[in-house]
Amino acid sequence: MKQKPYNQLTAEEQLDYIQRLSKFETLSLPVLEPYAKGGRMTSEHRRMAEEGMQLLLAFPVSRDYAEKGLYFKDYERRVYRLRHYVEKIKDELSKEVAVKMADGSTFAYVPKMQQQFRRRGRPTREEAAAMARAMAGAQGNDVATRKQQAIAQMLGIEIVTNQTIREKNNEELAEERKAKEEAEAKQNPTLFDKLPATDGSAAANSQEVIGALPPSALDRATLSQLSFLLSPELATAVESVRELRNRASVASEKAKLMAQRGDKPEDIEPYAQEAAEATEAYERIYERVDTELATVYLRLKEDQAFRDDFTKKHYSNVSSAAIPSQLSNLEKLLKPYYQKQDKSFSERVRKMIADNNPEAVAEKKAAAEKKAAAEKIIKYLRRQDKENTPRRIQGMEKKYEELVALIGEEEAKPYYAFIEKARG
Repeated sequence: MKQKPYNQLTAEEQLDYIQRLSKFETLSLPVLEPYAKGGRMTSEHRRMAEEGMQLLLAFPVSRDYAEKGLYFKDYERRVYRLRHYVEKIKDELSKEVAVKMADGSTFAYVPKMQQQFRRRGRPTREEAAAMARAMAGAQGNDVATRKQQAIAQMLGIEIVTNQTIREKNNEELAEERKAKEEAEAKQNPTLFDKLPATDGSAAANSQEVIGALPPSALDRATLSQLSFLLSPELATAVESVRELRNRASVASEKAKLMAQRGDKPEDIEPYAQEAAEATEAYERIYERVDTELATVYLRLKEDQAFRDDFTKKHYSNVSSAAIPSQLSNLEKLLKPYYQKQDKSFSERVRKMIADNNPEAVAEKKAAAEKKAAAEKIIKYLRRQDKENTPRRIQGMEKKYEELVALIGEEEAKPYYAFIEKARG
């Protein structure tokens, strides 16, 4: 049966695919590679090559190569490229788990691995044996976690989890609770680690999804559903938050493991620094999200022109009768972000609203046009490359009258000297 694309497989099928690919790389590929230097394959070797080609069909990066190989069956001629494409596929799979640190080291972040508690102090022989068995394969009962572990094992990189590897003492537990409460208070309501979007195209349909949310479900909105409210630059930055959080978690866990192992402080410090920098980076994005969402809230409440444009842009497919309630729901969702801001924030936004209302915009446009017209006349009066004929002087006098009408006699008066100079 022809191999289906990887992204069309179920989680169980993806796990099976990863295990088959790993087995092929480990057992079959070393047997096939010598044929790249010449020789005729046996029927068993051709079966192995065909199996490898089938596996390569799963990804676009290797599909064309595999399809041609299966069609022409010229495996001896193509076998030298098999490892190249296997590595390409592993690169694609690594995106699911691999986190690259600032120092160039790479870890597999598998957050849901089954935690292995041990009591404080040296483990007994039985505990050590149990932990060894767990690390050998008992960890992670769900398919997604087993798939992540299988990828990490195939890549040969260290697995780091967000789970505790030992029982915490009372002081550590108290500090952990305090840190968690402070983080929740600071980020409430948070847009991350909530329920997933209601469909697979949240970015495209966010306005309809959010508008239709009942008030009781507003606190479950994800950032992907709200991304349409953000500036393009911030929406792009938000896409890096998950990676930054993973980096911070991996680096923090690595530093903790090293400390528990008794490693030197200077060896631990780079990972602690990596965790701090990644955390600071995504927290800055959180703060920018708070500010932009608060701005949208205030503009929806107080900037009628913005509200009208917003409605036309995001609610074009919504009945006019439903728009008020959907906008009301959206405002309820955004209000907490506005309440986080200080008084100066409101003043800044209201000034921006005043500066951008239709009347102010029209005034700015008129002023710009007036300034441009005046500068054009002044440039004409200053020209030295024209002969000062009576016709030229007459034209200068006419332009000067236009300048007076634009900027007033007092402002225009200095430029009359050019006319006097032209007259001689």
